[in-house]
Amino acid sequence: MSSRERVGQLLVLAYSALVLLVSAGVIGLYVATRGPDRLPAQAVRFLITAALCVWLYRGSLAARRVMACLLGGAGLVALLGVSGGDPVATALTGGMAAVYLSFAVVVVASPSVAAFLARQRDIRAGAPGRPEPVAGAGGVTKEP
Repeated sequence: MSSRERVGQLLVLAYSALVLLVSAGVIGLYVATRGPDRLPAQAVRFLITAALCVWLYRGSLAARRVMACLLGGAGLVALLGVSGGDPVATALTGGMAAVYLSFAVVVVASPSVAAFLARQRDIRAGAPGRPEPVAGAGGVTKEP
């Protein structure tokens, strides 16, 4: 795996973890403040989010587009929800918007993420891997 692909992998993993953490936090806050009435629907939403993160990690272009649209839309809605009344609610909503919008931008615009997702698709398709440099071999690569 090249250094660019490794950076892309780390970005996808870190942002996926952040999105899942934010989603779990939203569920926890909702249940704590409004009760467990909508817990089943929220659990389904959390599972769909986790499945999209896994699908993205595996290199799916469709997951890349879906995540970009959903996270971008959710981030914009969260930005609109930043009121300025309650400072805690404003900070939480602003943080959620920042995570969602930045992940949407990274998924769409990062060359490292694009390289990592391409590698994942190659692996799933059974394509031979790219040769990796051998340490100290002066740029000579080893064959798969």
